[in-house]
Amino acid sequence: MSYRDEILKSLKERDRFIQQFARIVESYASLSDSLNYVLSRQRIDGGTTTTESSKDTEELRKELSEVYKRKAANDELLIEAQKKVRELEKRLTEVVEDKGSLEHEVKELKEEIKKKVAELEEYKRVNALLNDELLATHIQVKSLNTKFVNADQERVVLLNKIKELKEKEIEYMNEFNDKEHQIRLQRLRSEIDEATKPSSQSSSRRNSRKYSETSSISAFDSIPTKCEFKFECDSNGEVNDIIWNRSGRLFYTGGSDKLIRIYEPQPNAPPVLKAKMPCSTKAINRLDLHPDSPLLLAACSDNTAYLFDTDGKKKLFSFTGHSDKVLAAKFLPQSNRIVTGSSDRTLRLWDQTSRVCVRTLMPASMCSDIATCNRGIASSHYDKWIRLWDGRSETPYHQIKMDGRITSLNLSTDGQLLLACCRDETLSLIDLRQNEVFHIYSADQFRTSYEYCKCAISPGGGYVSAGSWDGQLFIWNLHSTKLEKILNGHDNNPLYAVAWNPNDGSILSADKKRTACMWM
Repeated sequence: MSYRDEILKSLKERDRFIQQFARIVESYASLSDSLNYVLSRQRIDGGTTTTESSKDTEELRKELSEVYKRKAANDELLIEAQKKVRELEKRLTEVVEDKGSLEHEVKELKEEIKKKVAELEEYKRVNALLNDELLATHIQVKSLNTKFVNADQERVVLLNKIKELKEKEIEYMNEFNDKEHQIRLQRLRSEIDEATKPSSQSSSRRNSRKYSETSSISAFDSIPTKCEFKFECDSNGEVNDIIWNRSGRLFYTGGSDKLIRIYEPQPNAPPVLKAKMPCSTKAINRLDLHPDSPLLLAACSDNTAYLFDTDGKKKLFSFTGHSDKVLAAKFLPQSNRIVTGSSDRTLRLWDQTSRVCVRTLMPASMCSDIATCNRGIASSHYDKWIRLWDGRSETPYHQIKMDGRITSLNLSTDGQLLLACCRDETLSLIDLRQNEVFHIYSADQFRTSYEYCKCAISPGGGYVSAGSWDGQLFIWNLHSTKLEKILNGHDNNPLYAVAWNPNDGSILSADKKRTACMWM
């Protein structure tokens, strides 16, 4: 419907409403004309009227009064009607305007619907394509899963075969090394017998020299063949360090249970726990025994090193000052001082009596371990450097770069050789007289177990050993770098600590699951 039709419709409705008052207006006009006519006749006749004319006049006046009243009422109705008409016209204008805006909006919505319909059709097309691709992908995934299951089964079979072959290889190697060791011992015995026979002075000297050359491995050095005893040496978690006393009659353990445990080996039985010494509020990382007195030093993760009296089984002093965990602590030979290394990138020298830090060394890297000898201090660090200090200067007098992060250090009995275990799956032997690496030890199966894995040199200086992540203990010949033995006994648990008995050649090893093995 157009605007013109709307207006015409409104006007017709108004005329229909006003039509009911048209007759009243016409009657009023007729009566008014009649009254005027009568009055004019009376004036013409000279003012004489009859009684009848007076009555007629009175009636006309009454009718006129009624007409006026009705006219007034009709005027009010007319005014109201006009007011309503204006309101309706205003509403009509608003409706027309709303209609225009709504028509425009409807037009826009129709265009939007067309776009959405087109998009919906495109989505349907893409969805159908994706469904086809999904179906193809499901088929491919199902095929790949089948192949994966088959490949995994083959992998398990191959791993079992590899494991069997490795076990056979280890057994063969151990048998070969045992035979070679027996041959070496027989040769040594025969040479000893020849050397003890009566002969001339020159012959004795010659035999003595020959014996000394062929017996570079000490009589205390022997390769263990089996785990004689297995026991738990920590009530809660890892065993981080094991250390023997000088007589080999006691050994000490420290780990995450924050206790130092003292054990005594038995001739034909597992070691006996002799005592427990509460140490720290956090894990124990390293232990060290004083060479000439019953003192024990413990480096702990509560940023402190502790000094103990092993005879009295009591704590003597604590050395505080580091801002991070202490990873290593050692006695300095022929002095009343100790040295500690920490994750706070400092080394600190302490006076044992006054418990005062007398010097702080700044290597600018976290210290993982320390070794001390008459020559000074050797420290290993996370930046792959071994730094050598004389204790008097604040800078190292020599530095040696390793190929991997260093986990631990171990010094030979004579103080001439330094063994370093590194995260590149190797052990390096350093000659401290030349300050250079001259032997590297490795094996295909050897993997460094963790950041602070310990290594050890045998008391006679003939072998080196370290534990692997799969629970195997590896033993190499120090001089030839030949892998002599692989010992299994820790049920694939990573080995953390290794220690040689200084007297009988037995080895203690401890793993992540608090299990220790004594190898004989």
